[in-house]
Amino acid sequence: MKAVLVSLLVLISTAAKANQEIRFDPNNTPPISAKLAINGISRNMTTINPKFALVVTANVTFNNKTLDLTLTKRMPQCGAGMMCIQVMPAPLRIKLNVTKVEQLPCSTKYFASTPSDVRTLVYEQVVVEDFSSKQCPQTMDKPYTFGTVSYKATGISSLTKVKESAEAHFTVVGDFVRAVN
Repeated sequence: MKAVLVSLLVLISTAAKANQEIRFDPNNTPPISAKLAINGISRNMTTINPKFALVVTANVTFNNKTLDLTLTKRMPQCGAGMMCIQVMPAPLRIKLNVTKVEQLPCSTKYFASTPSDVRTLVYEQVVVEDFSSKQCPQTMDKPYTFGTVSYKATGISSLTKVKESAEAHFTVVGDFVRAVN
């Protein structure tokens, strides 16, 4: 009898979990992701956000609600003739809530930032501009890209001890990858 009761509870629990996973939220759009190339990082970025040191590649994943900017760091250099433990540095993940989605004639902009009511040492803002879903003529002076990402950090500089801002700019490599719901 006890085994039957346990089996029944497990079955009900599994069915409840399956029910939760099947639900579709029409307000939550499927995620969009892209590999990014680094265009430029402000020289003072590591004095505001020290985790930004040694960044070599980036990826972004977002939808209408959340944005995740993942930055991969390179291996630290080991001095000549030195024996160093080589451990791959953990990626820097910047997770923010999307605060605004703006439809422009040639693109869609997604704005994500640190909430103003959160106490933090670094205020972060990420803007993704997606050109891939709109058809607009490109000017000859600009190279064609499917999108851009800009990251702005504002905080107290460890070098100057005053509030400063720094920026990093990225372009989308290839296409945006859109998940299908």
